[in-house]
This record gives sequence, structure tokens and C-alpha cells, in this order.
Amino acid sequence: MTESLNPDTVMYRRPDVLLEIDTSNNCKVHVDGRTLSFGHAAVGLVDVLHRPLTVSEAVRRVRSRTGGQLDTRDVMTDLVGLVHAGVLDTRPRLGFSPRPWPAGGYDSAYVHLRILNDRRRKGAFVAAVRETVRPGDVVLDLGSGSGILAVAAAQAGARKVYAVEPSGMIGLSEAVAEANGVGDRIEFIRDWSTRIELPEKASVLTTDLVGNEPLDMKIWETLTDARQRHLRDDARMVPASFRSTARFYRVPGSYLSAHRGAPADVATWNDWYGIDFSPLVDQDDRAWIGTYERPEVIRDWPTASDEVAVYECDLASDVKPFEVVTAPVDVEAGANAVVLSYRARLGPGTEFDADPRKGGADSHWYTAVWLAGRAAGPVGPRARVEYRYRGDGSSGLHVRRVGGEAQ
Repeated sequence: MTESLNPDTVMYRRPDVLLEIDTSNNCKVHVDGRTLSFGHAAVGLVDVLHRPLTVSEAVRRVRSRTGGQLDTRDVMTDLVGLVHAGVLDTRPRLGFSPRPWPAGGYDSAYVHLRILNDRRRKGAFVAAVRETVRPGDVVLDLGSGSGILAVAAAQAGARKVYAVEPSGMIGLSEAVAEANGVGDRIEFIRDWSTRIELPEKASVLTTDLVGNEPLDMKIWETLTDARQRHLRDDARMVPASFRSTARFYRVPGSYLSAHRGAPADVATWNDWYGIDFSPLVDQDDRAWIGTYERPEVIRDWPTASDEVAVYECDLASDVKPFEVVTAPVDVEAGANAVVLSYRARLGPGTEFDADPRKGGADSHWYTAVWLAGRAAGPVGPRARVEYRYRGDGSSGLHVRRVGGEAQ
């Protein structure tokens, strides 16, 4: 294969590569059960070839990172070695990752099949795209995945769709577009939207970068960058906004113990192993413990309060109204958990409600749950939920009894 390499040959990287950097800054690549050593250029090549590039462009980018200190011959030596190792190829790899979920990441079949089988959620997004996109629109689709929203946008009449997807799934999504007769209007870009430049501004943005807690996949940061660099001032968005809500619940003691331990667990472990693990329980000073749970599990928990609004996030705005928010609510005795949910306005006439009581086994999403830790005092009879979005997908929650201290 390497005999056919020339400056204009387009190179593709295999979807998943495990690298090791030694103390001399040399690179070891673990691939197909083998460990192979390379020079200083290998790390740069593996990085820049996250998206397809010609040989000459890949070499130029790697050399520019080092101020030209790496000789072209050194870069080419590592490039040829990576081709022989099967890390680089002149043809893209199509198909799902052979590695199981979650090791295969977003190249795994499991995650995309789960998403497509979630008709309630994905159907709402597709409906919103079809009512938002107009003939002649330029659409930017972020986190394109299987290509479902990109194809829906093209079917709705978009003149051009830029479908951005960082994973190796992009080869299959291109095939989906071709199978639906819209491949000529969709340009798939394997990269992160924060690192690319588009040749034109988009009039519509579509994405389902909506986490189990809507901000935890960094949708706000990603869309802020997209609005500033990729979108027209009057661009429409799918989704357009979120309204986050909280509700207190009473979770079973066994579920609570699985996340914070209990004295009975210490006694059991001592009996099983002859080791005292009491510090794991006695020194646990967490007040509220965040986790994710399936909606069909939460559905069986008794509620202990009405739903209360926590924050609203307009994805077309630069304002961050969700950094610190307090909401008062009446709480029944025995409350020991707060469940965060949301409603998303996807299109002019389409909403999606992620209330776990409306979800089920087909839901591909989980729900954000905060459990009362051992350091949390009694909740109620009236309390405030204090939520802080720290940025970059990280958030925190505390509960303060009205007239009392934060828990």
C-alpha cells in the first residue's frame, strides 16, 4: 500500500487508537494486540488525522506544530509505519466498532440502535427539524451520529447540510444519506464543531447534544461557539430552549444504601471479609450525591413534592441564567432525593418532556438524581433547591430548608 502513497493521497485513521507516551516523548501504539514504537511525529499524525487529510497536509500540520523542527523525512517515516501497523489507511473504515459498548464509544452499534428505537424522543426531534427547516436553508447538524437529523433536514428542503460528527460513525451516516437520495446535499465533517470553519453561515442549527441533565454534554458551550462563528444572526435552532425542573422523591432504603453505604453494610462486609470498613460510612461527608437512573426505575418511586422550576436556558442567548438558582417548594416527610428533569422546546410546535414518569424501557436517556447523603439533615417541610451549573458539563445541587442551613 505504501508504494501508492503520494502527496495527494487522502489518509484515514482507524476510529480507536490507544497511545502511550514514554519519558523520552516517544510514542507506543497499542493496536490489535501488538505494541509498536514510533518517533516524535506519531502523536501529531494520530491527532491531525482524526479527520481525513492528504499526506502533504498531514505532514505540514505536524511540522508546523513543532516550528518546523521535525524533518519531513521523520514525519513520513512515522506515517508509513502507522500505515503498516493498520492505524492509518487510504480507505475509510465503514461499519460499527468491533469493540463492545462502552469501550467502542459512539462507534458502537448499541448506542445508535438505542437512540433509533426511542421513537418518542427521536421522533420529536425529527418532527421539529421538519417544521423548522425551509427550502433553501443551510443547516449545521452537530453530533450527527447516524445522520438522522441531517437527512431529515435535507428531506425538508435544505440546500446544504453540514453534518459534524467526531466519531468514526460518520462513514455509516454518509451511507445512510446516500441510501435516502440526499448524499449530494449533505457534507459530513469528521471533527469537533469548535475546531472547524464553514464556508458559509448556517440559517438553521440542529443537534441532540442533550444530556441526561440537559447541560451535561456541554450543549450550551458548544452552541455558544456555533452562534458566534457558524450561524447567521437570525438562525433558528433545534432545540431552542430548555426549562429545567426539580421534584423531591422518596427512594427505597436499599437504593440509598447502594450509593452511600450503611452501618448494616459495614457489619456484613466485616462478616464476609474479616475487615472493618466503617470509615467508608462514618467518614462519608457528602451531603447530596449525584447519579443517573433509568426512567422506568424512578417511575416506581413515590413523589414527595410538586414539580418546581429550577432554570430556563435560551440556547439563542448569551445570558447564563442557570449558574445559581433557588426554588422554594413544600416537601413531604421522608423525602431523600431530588430528581432533575426538563422540557425542551424543539420547534415552533414541538416539545419534548423528559419527565421520567413519561419514559420507559425504550427511553435511551437516563435521568439526573441527587440522593441525600449521610451528611444531609432532614428535608422540609419547606425547602429550596439550589442548583449551580459550573460549566463544561459539570453541575452541583444542594438543598436548603427554608429557615435552615444548606444540606
